[in-house]
Amino acid sequence: MSSKTKKLKVRTFKRDIYAWLGLLLLLLAGYFLYTYGHREPYRFESVKGADLSQDPLLLALSFGQISDHDSGNSLSIEKFRKYLSFLKMEGFTAISLKDARDFYYHGMAIPQKSLLLFFERGYITTYKEVDPVLRQMKWPAVVVIDPHQIDQRNTHYLYWDRLEKMQVSGQWEIAAAGNIVDERALIETKGLDGDASDHERALKIGGQAAQAVARRIRDHYRASLEIIEDKLDDDHPLAFVVDQKMEDSWPLNEDQRKVYLSALKHSYQLCFFADNFGLNTMENKPLGLKRLRIDSGASYLQFCALVKGIVNAPTVTKEPAFKDMYWVLESDSATQTSDRLVLQGEPRAAAWLPPGRRIDGWEIEAKVSLIKGQFWFVQESDADPGSFWRFGGDASGLHLQLGKKGHPVHNLASFAVVASASGSHLKIVKRGEGIWIEWNRRPLLKSPLYLPGKWQGKSGWIGWSPEGKAHVVLYQARMRYLAPEIYKIANWPDEEEVQRLISIAPQISGITFQRGLIDGKALCLNSYDRILFKMLCHRFGWKLIPTITVAAPEGNKRVDLDDLRLPIQMLTEKMLHLDFSLINLVGISRSKLDNFRRGFQKKLAISVASKPAWHIIDASTSIAPLSTSKRSPSKVASG
Repeated sequence: MSSKTKKLKVRTFKRDIYAWLGLLLLLLAGYFLYTYGHREPYRFESVKGADLSQDPLLLALSFGQISDHDSGNSLSIEKFRKYLSFLKMEGFTAISLKDARDFYYHGMAIPQKSLLLFFERGYITTYKEVDPVLRQMKWPAVVVIDPHQIDQRNTHYLYWDRLEKMQVSGQWEIAAAGNIVDERALIETKGLDGDASDHERALKIGGQAAQAVARRIRDHYRASLEIIEDKLDDDHPLAFVVDQKMEDSWPLNEDQRKVYLSALKHSYQLCFFADNFGLNTMENKPLGLKRLRIDSGASYLQFCALVKGIVNAPTVTKEPAFKDMYWVLESDSATQTSDRLVLQGEPRAAAWLPPGRRIDGWEIEAKVSLIKGQFWFVQESDADPGSFWRFGGDASGLHLQLGKKGHPVHNLASFAVVASASGSHLKIVKRGEGIWIEWNRRPLLKSPLYLPGKWQGKSGWIGWSPEGKAHVVLYQARMRYLAPEIYKIANWPDEEEVQRLISIAPQISGITFQRGLIDGKALCLNSYDRILFKMLCHRFGWKLIPTITVAAPEGNKRVDLDDLRLPIQMLTEKMLHLDFSLINLVGISRSKLDNFRRGFQKKLAISVASKPAWHIIDASTSIAPLSTSKRSPSKVASG
């Protein structure tokens, strides 16, 4: 009997199949995680096609930690995407630190609305969350690191391997940060009791103590730089970013600041400080640039209002209506409605406007209603951090004062008028180096008051109360910028000419006279009434701008700008007006003139005279045809 052949069967176990599938999935997941974590960042190429300018607006924004959700100390990636979309819609184009360096040191044109993006402290989320977004937009950015912190191997921060990948891509640049305050050492002070453990104290002492501090600060900057160069294959960071602790202790004394900036200059080409606006122009110094820290707790609408406030700040040619003026509110204690600013806070509330773009002539008007406390209109100095002037007061009287952080306020003038809840009309005019004030449409001064110093910083309103909550309401607070009104005067004017100038003193920004002539490389100077001019400018707050006429070369040839450098440098005046004829500037572009101006420590105004109009380029106006006036004294230019 034949037996049936049994079919062979394969014995399988579900448990083994699941185990192998699980292992395969783990391997695949590990592979994808590894390749994502070690991906090559987008190979960045400079953005082309943007409208380039020699006189741009450079906005520097600084972000902290960015994660997948909003929290008390981090910004969500979704909100960050909205921020970037809004900036792009407003016409901003991101640039690199190299672009900023070439602009400030070599005069290279950059986009009219340029944007620098900083990401502080080198969070790991900058690589995981931010990098893909920026790659998609093809925007460059800067990651700010403290090299001493990285070596602590904190898992929340980037380590050198990923920083190197970011830097090699060309999209990311590295900026150094640090805090010299926490690394102070005892410094021997011979001839004095004790040691100087405080940098500021040692700098005040001077001598060997100050020299030791200067060396220590310089060595600290250099040490951070060398660590980055070593870890990132000799990549030399262009910028240093001053962190919060260092800013809080940054010296206000000008001589002490020079020590810090001199130490920075040995290692870095750019330096960024925190600011309310982060607004930079061609007038900023490369070691004194500003950046705006973005508050992670701010809403999207608050961010938009801040950027619009910077972009839509009034200029000589644009005076926005009140509803279009975006006052940057210092906190929730200040509010803006369609027709008023309300400052209500304990002990203070404030609203600010960005600093004028190279404009030092302006006019502000508002109806001031003081309900409780004091009101002040304040302008800060860019050139001397911590310095300010202010006008305001309370129900007991009004004052014009000059002050500096940490020092007593100096009273320049007091007025026997008072502020009240019923409201009073205030008008302040800043022209040249003088201040003119009207209260309820009546002048408080017989002539403009001379205001020493350089005042091109932010300005705004402050409500303050020594007891309880301050409450100030400002109706239709509007600022507009004024083009300069420069009048020509004889080198040795008679009494009648001087009196005609004095009769229109509030309208005048400055006076000019014929200082001399540049013919080729030769400089011929004229005498003038030096004592009288100095007295007039100090008495009425005018600027003194000597005019140097540049003679046309023989044969109507184009003037060689390089031939003018030596004679201009021989002049001791801090401000000059170079008067060219139209024919000898044919073929010389605005950018060449701007680059020429940048090569001097002094301030140059350049005008091209032709009949019947003027073209003027200076720190207050752009090129525009200007009509000459027939009245005496003759008005040389206005915007």
